[in-house]
Amino acid sequence: MKTKIEINPGICNFKTMVSASADKRRNVEFEFETECELIKSFDMLLKKKTPLAGLKELSPTNESTIMESARSLLISKGCCEACAVPIGVCKAMYVATGLALPADVSLIIMNES
Repeated sequence: MKTKIEINPGICNFKTMVSASADKRRNVEFEFETECELIKSFDMLLKKKTPLAGLKELSPTNESTIMESARSLLISKGCCEACAVPIGVCKAMYVATGLALPADVSLIIMNES
């Protein structure tokens, strides 16, 4: 199955489209469309580690490959750890593998004085 998600990460305004394709064994590969150089690096890093075993990623014994890859890049590049793209990649993988139902996720920020 193939799932495509549009991610609008917020103030940086670097929208990202991620596609996750899973085979019958729930092995997943990704495609990214973005202008963000950090996410382009994330894409290249994941390509070296794919296909990912979706079921193993869902219940890892250690940190998931997706989140570990994202964290290493965010730390080395000094970028915002709250980037929404890695979470979107996880959601795309879960839906593509049939391990989650397709439902939108959102964060609504409400500043209070």
